[in-house]
Amino acid sequence: MHIGDKIALHLSNESETTSNNNITNDGIVLDDKIPNNSELEITNQLDEGDNKETTYKSNTPPQLPPRYSESNNTINSSKNDIGEQTYDNKTLLEQQRLVIKSLYLDTMQQLQDGDSVYLFPTAWFKTFIHKPVEELPDTMPLKEVLGVPELPEEIDHTNYQNYISSKIFMPLTSDVLSEVYKYYGFKGNIIEAFCTLDNTGTLIIDPIVLNLQTSLLVENTWQTSQTEPIQFNGSRHSTLARLFQLAANYLEQHLSLESVDKRFWLSVSDKKENKVQSFLLLPQQFLTLNDVEYVDHSVADKKLLNLSNDKIISLIIEVNFTGSWPSLYHLYNNKESSDSLSTPSAGTLGLNNLGNTCYMNSALQCLVHIPELADYFSYGCYQDELNLDNPLGYDGKIAKSFGELVEELYGRSLTSQSTNGKSIAPRNFKMNLGFCNQMFSGYFQQDSQEFLSFLLDGLHEDLNRIKKKPYVENAQYGLDFDWNDKDKVDNLAKETWEKYKLRNDSVIIDLFVGLFKSTLICPDCNHLSITFDPFNDLSLPIPVESTWRKQIYVLPLNDTPHTLELELRDDSKYQDLKNEVSRYVETDVDNLVGFEFYSSSIYKCFENDNSGANFLPIGDLINTEDITFFIEIGPFNPETDIIIPVYNVCETASKKISNMVNDRLCGYPLLIKFEKKKLGDFEYIITTIGKFISNYTNLDFIDVTEEFENEERSRFDKKLEKLTREYDLNEDFITELQNYKKIWILYRNISKYLEFLFLENREPIDLENNDPKIKTPRVQIPTGRLNLNNAFELCNLSGSIFEKLFEEEIEEVKDSKFFNNIDNNNSLSSPPSSSELSSIKETEIASHQDEDIPPKHTLSDVEMVKVPSNVSIMDEDGQKKGVFEEEEKLMVPSEILYNNLTKKDGIFIISWKISQEEQERFYKTPKTYKNDQLQEKKLKMAKTEKKNITLNDCLNLFTKTETLSLQNSWYCPNCKDHKQAEKQIQLWELPEVLCIHLKRFKTQSSFSDKINELIEFPIENFDLSSYVKKSDSGKEYIYDLIGVDNHYGGIGGGHYTAFAKNFNDSNWYYFNDSRVTKENVEDSVNEAAYLLFYKRRNGLDSQSKLVQVVNEKKAEYEKLDKLLDERQKHVAIMLKNHGVSILDDSDEETTSSGEDDASEEQQENGNADMLEKDQSIEPKFTDKDIEDL
Repeated sequence: MHIGDKIALHLSNESETTSNNNITNDGIVLDDKIPNNSELEITNQLDEGDNKETTYKSNTPPQLPPRYSESNNTINSSKNDIGEQTYDNKTLLEQQRLVIKSLYLDTMQQLQDGDSVYLFPTAWFKTFIHKPVEELPDTMPLKEVLGVPELPEEIDHTNYQNYISSKIFMPLTSDVLSEVYKYYGFKGNIIEAFCTLDNTGTLIIDPIVLNLQTSLLVENTWQTSQTEPIQFNGSRHSTLARLFQLAANYLEQHLSLESVDKRFWLSVSDKKENKVQSFLLLPQQFLTLNDVEYVDHSVADKKLLNLSNDKIISLIIEVNFTGSWPSLYHLYNNKESSDSLSTPSAGTLGLNNLGNTCYMNSALQCLVHIPELADYFSYGCYQDELNLDNPLGYDGKIAKSFGELVEELYGRSLTSQSTNGKSIAPRNFKMNLGFCNQMFSGYFQQDSQEFLSFLLDGLHEDLNRIKKKPYVENAQYGLDFDWNDKDKVDNLAKETWEKYKLRNDSVIIDLFVGLFKSTLICPDCNHLSITFDPFNDLSLPIPVESTWRKQIYVLPLNDTPHTLELELRDDSKYQDLKNEVSRYVETDVDNLVGFEFYSSSIYKCFENDNSGANFLPIGDLINTEDITFFIEIGPFNPETDIIIPVYNVCETASKKISNMVNDRLCGYPLLIKFEKKKLGDFEYIITTIGKFISNYTNLDFIDVTEEFENEERSRFDKKLEKLTREYDLNEDFITELQNYKKIWILYRNISKYLEFLFLENREPIDLENNDPKIKTPRVQIPTGRLNLNNAFELCNLSGSIFEKLFEEEIEEVKDSKFFNNIDNNNSLSSPPSSSELSSIKETEIASHQDEDIPPKHTLSDVEMVKVPSNVSIMDEDGQKKGVFEEEEKLMVPSEILYNNLTKKDGIFIISWKISQEEQERFYKTPKTYKNDQLQEKKLKMAKTEKKNITLNDCLNLFTKTETLSLQNSWYCPNCKDHKQAEKQIQLWELPEVLCIHLKRFKTQSSFSDKINELIEFPIENFDLSSYVKKSDSGKEYIYDLIGVDNHYGGIGGGHYTAFAKNFNDSNWYYFNDSRVTKENVEDSVNEAAYLLFYKRRNGLDSQSKLVQVVNEKKAEYEKLDKLLDERQKHVAIMLKNHGVSILDDSDEETTSSGEDDASEEQQENGNADMLEKDQSIEPKFTDKDIEDL
């Protein structure tokens, strides 16, 4: 059985005589599901017409059959002699007429009073019935001959009667209409009409049709595609049972009503005053309806004969899902508690976490527990102040969604739902929030303070009372402004605030916005500038020990190594550190180069751009475990100087850990400045490096004994004589070699301990002029693991003859070809060709780069010595053995060395011939630069006990005078230049609700950290009067805590919760998303406190606009409360008169379990007596009162 039939049966009184008119016999197939709106407009794909909603556009068209295809309309079709398609339209029309005429006569004779018919074009139907078949052409289908029937496109209640009286349309039953549609289709809309008997007893089309709509009365709404009542038409001759049956058929598309307890209500109103505008009707909306009638079996046969076309009949079906009837919700609510529309609910509902939305929930709980803000939104004041035309707003989406959320939390709106649970899901608010700001559109973790800032700004713009913002210039003052005149300063502040209010006026301004006073003083001319700026939250720094402390190793140019312990602000930059080091070293800051030491190598040079020293704070650039060196290089000119790293290696290293650079590295590296033009001077290089060795070790190979010097002079002369005899050298070359006698002796002196090597990098060296603006050098440091097997001895890089000069023993030259003469130590004794050298070098670098197998020591192609014709190879007897035939000048050792050192970037290596333990014995113990200021601070801190940080400490730091950094310098209008001015921010005016943001998240450049220190803040009597600098405010700035937004966790993630004071019961509650517990207010003072909400004790002035708006709305809601009480009594009396119990299921269960039937009846009669006594009371409120509300 169809649900509509079941409802009709439910409404009918089986014990009484039913009506003579059978309600199921009206020509509509009742067992078929009524089609939806998409099936109403059937156009046959030829002309769809207008899809406009009309008063009489039926929502209940007949059940139409499938259309015939063209092949069905071409019975006995054939082709004529010339090949044209022909149709037997005569036979086809006769067959259709026979069926439709017979059906028409039968169904029209069966029509009764109240049955449905449908308007159909009279002219088309007459043509179909009476057109002579002989006139039908056979060259086109019959459908094209007769055309498509055109139904009405749009009519209203005025021309509806005109159509009927003009006979343009005729009535057809649903069966006939379906049959016509099967063959021809039609255009336009199916218009339903109803039959009635006139005064003579003739059956005619009723000129009056009922405008019906149906809704569900529920306790809570849910998501549904149907938002407005379902509208349809009906006959005034149909019984109420029949009308509710039709309504149930429509509702079945959205809800199965078969197993649900139901009640039925009828409400009639004028079209212009229709108050049922929701498909899901809530209890408080229901109680505002006028002339609501309860419908049961006693009135099921009633007909609405006296209603006209301008009335809307609402058929309301009440459903009981929870054991309580929605029509008595207000009665249950008042009986269970004292809550009403004017008295908010407990205010202790939680908010469900929708997915990383704790940041939103915590801030919302703090906001909705601000009494003035909660009243403003829960009483609906925001609806009268929506600014939908503000280009800076969000079309009211933020204000509407927030207002609906507050109304739902406090249950003050007519559309507020019953909250039987302990929490609600703020999905609609979250959806609109994400729509207005993409930052909050997803479900990622966000910052609660950023959300709060956006929400307050969005609410302000959506509710800005200034509909058209005027152009306003800032308050002006000249250089001669007398800042010592308090009256002038006060007037400037007043003017700033008034101009701000010309463009900004909202509930947010009334509650949250105060005024800062910002003072700037030029350090040069003492020019003073004061400005006033509005604020809606007070972001306070936390006075924690935010310093960076480090021990630095310093290598002075002319002194032994030193250590230096420094302490800087953690937001200081590398340049600040460098300045401090230069102060202790007593040298120009540009003479210093800093680097990070790692595993006896340079990990990072802070002078290079890729180090991040230009923008990173010192705490992020240099961690506590990093080892930092500063080396004094002396005056540096990028045009003429170059910095070359110097590493130390030893035969065996004692490192037990894995060395990522090289296992043989030891000691600490150096950065030494060299003159570019002297990179061919072997003595200059050795003595420059030796000077630094003497600084940090006890070795001084420059100072040799006279005996050693005389002995080595003799050895040098013999060796040079041997080379002269072996090679036929010219005078210039011999003179060049004689100049190396001194360094040869020094080198011999130190060679028992170490030797000097050079290791090329892969990138070419930059000897060109660097950027003249750059005062500090750019240092090319090697990267990756060093292959020391590719390093050359420095003396081998000046040519083979120079190499022979520095050999330990004088060896005879073997009798071999000149270009292939290589000694047993793989040292080059005669130069190969350029192509041979290039090939050998590339092969060895490729094959030995990451191996420990020593490659042959060969030189790069720039080391090539082209021997001229005056150089001969001599045999043992002093006879010439061969002559080189090229006529090129011989390159001297300095030229060869220069070419080798400047072809590619590289590093010098000091190769110690002793173990690391032996080498370290030569190191000098570093001295210490005394930092008296730091030592005093350490002693003071050791004697002082740690003190907890208070909120006043944060305020004092916030209002403390500071010096602007160079990056944030201020433009002095008097000096006409940017200056690092002294700046102080003070509080000029404080708002009613003070939101304090504790800056726990430290952000420096791209790095952040969190401060988890406990901040002690007052709960009551927080007096800020001493901080307010307004001279004659006349206010007391005493605040009490009302909310705390907490953040647990770190910078990478965490969780937000909230403490809030319920202004209804003055208790404190802890809100952890959906979980709500009563807590002590003292628990809110903890390390997680992030946002603090304080309310000024005296509150807003009673004459303020916000207070007046809220009071007016509150009075209206109190009036409406009384009205709803009386309407609820009226509904309860109505139900009682129909014999319906007004007890909810819980009452019945209690009664049945604890009392007998007599006591239950007594209780029910007692309620009935109470209601019956009120029947004699005249209603105090009329429909006009409801309209005003």
